[in-house]
Amino acid sequence: MIDRPREWTAQDLWQRLRRRKVVQWSLAYAAAMWGLLQGFEYFGETFEWSLNVRKLATVAALLGLPIVLVLAWYHGDRGEQRVARSELIVIALLLLIGGTVLWRYEQIAQDVAKSDVSARVAPTASAAPQASVAVLPFAALSSGVDDGYSPTA
Repeated sequence: MIDRPREWTAQDLWQRLRRRKVVQWSLAYAAAMWGLLQGFEYFGETFEWSLNVRKLATVAALLGLPIVLVLAWYHGDRGEQRVARSELIVIALLLLIGGTVLWRYEQIAQDVAKSDVSARVAPTASAAPQASVAVLPFAALSSGVDDGYSPTA
């Protein structure tokens, strides 16, 4: 008699995640990152860090979550200290992808900052030409009618 492959249900997946302590690791990571980002916000305001530094820290914290999930999946159930080859490959790929995302994010942030600076500088520099003449209307201050300006003349 041949056994049919077992179908996975959502409850089975939840049990596996709980057994491997993925939920606990991810909640602990989220709490630690929340505290770290709050500290970053405080020190960023205190020392007047650029907003891009705080944004990069947030993106790095978000990119660290998949790495924590992989570590929990491989080490949460067994508690082994040895690193398997498949785990090392997955973590290396996640670090490579995370580094690429951070690098691209920084490049985009720098490009946006440069375009903002040039947009703010350009209108003030080209507002008035180098040599210009301004013509203003004058009010007739003389009491004589003959001294006034007459557009018909």
